[in-house]
Amino acid sequence: MEKYYQNNFLKITIIKNLFILITGGLMNCSGASFDLPQQQLLLNPTVTYNNQVDLLFMIDNSSSMMQYQNKLRAEVEGLVRALNEKELDYRIATVSSDLRPGGSGGRLIGQPPFLTRTTAGILELLGSRIILGQTGSDIESGLDSIRQALSTDVGRSFLRPQSLLAMIILTNEDDYSLDSVSVYKNFFDQLKLEVPGYQSGWVLNFIGITSLDGLCRTTADFKEVGLRYIELARASGGVMQSICESTLATAVNNIHKRIVQILSEFKLERIPRLETIQVFINNQKVPENSENGWSYQQSTNSIRFNGSFLPKATDQI
Repeated sequence: MEKYYQNNFLKITIIKNLFILITGGLMNCSGASFDLPQQQLLLNPTVTYNNQVDLLFMIDNSSSMMQYQNKLRAEVEGLVRALNEKELDYRIATVSSDLRPGGSGGRLIGQPPFLTRTTAGILELLGSRIILGQTGSDIESGLDSIRQALSTDVGRSFLRPQSLLAMIILTNEDDYSLDSVSVYKNFFDQLKLEVPGYQSGWVLNFIGITSLDGLCRTTADFKEVGLRYIELARASGGVMQSICESTLATAVNNIHKRIVQILSEFKLERIPRLETIQVFINNQKVPENSENGWSYQQSTNSIRFNGSFLPKATDQI
């Protein structure tokens, strides 16, 4: 239920248990400042963010992929631990790139079809869904496999209305799905509409070959940049990491941090006077710092947390 308190200067919106601490001055869209005294209005000492994330792995299971699956499998424990430490409410599912007749693509792999933080043996189950082997089709169709899987009844039950859909692509080649990148972007946009005041609806993260300029080669002298995945990663603000690193620890850590950053980004209702903004987590002041602190995002009129200041879902902000 929504309640509104309004006068000529200020409107405060209360939605369920989310309350806003407002301090300092505000500006209207034209840049003129309101002549308001410095104010603090604390309606409730606890502000939490939407902590729901539906995490979908797309694992290339074509020839030459076993070594990369093993590297990602090695990071499963660290990923699950990080998700738990930030107190995220997560679901995890996997699809393959193999869309040939009789292939494993186009559906969520395993039973149960998705895992949660309360699933018994989650580390072993998730590990087995990443090690898919390398006997799948060499015409990798990762994007279409995702679309088909999320269009089934099981796939639709995996997604929650308020969750962030976070995709992680592991492949050493580009995508060979039949439709254009814009078609898949439109599909994700319609599938996961933006949740007002909280977050983008989806983000695609890519672990693969990111450039022809580097030394990354996956088979002998073969090198193919994942251009279609990179386009979607850029469009959604996702992470792009090389598949050729000795471990994928950095890639997985950066993806986890980006997910928390998206979930915890706080959109403002008015254009602020930047010099008046102060941000606190658990009553500790957070520095303004784009690498390790908070930063203001003009394009979205929001506060973003960075580095070691990424909050837990239950932190007081």
